[in-house]
Amino acid sequence: MGADPRRAAERIGAFLPSLPAAVRRYAQSEIYRHLHETGPGPYQGGAIDTALAAVGAALGEPAAPLKAAAE
Repeated sequence: MGADPRRAAERIGAFLPSLPAAVRRYAQSEIYRHLHETGPGPYQGGAIDTALAAVGAALGEPAAPLKAAAE
C-alpha cells in the first residue's frame, strides 16, 4: 500500500501552528519545496520528516515540536 496523499498536509498543518505567525507561510512553502524536490507525491513519512526538520532547523526551531508534528 502506498503513502496516504493527505499525510503530508496533515503533518504540515500540525507543525505550522508551532511557529510564529509571521513565518508560517514561508515555512509552508519551503516544506513543500523540499518535498517537491524528492519527486511527485504522495510523500512517504521519511520525506516529510526530512522536510519538516530542514525547515525547522533553518528557522531555529527545537526538535521537540518537530517530533510532535511528525507523530
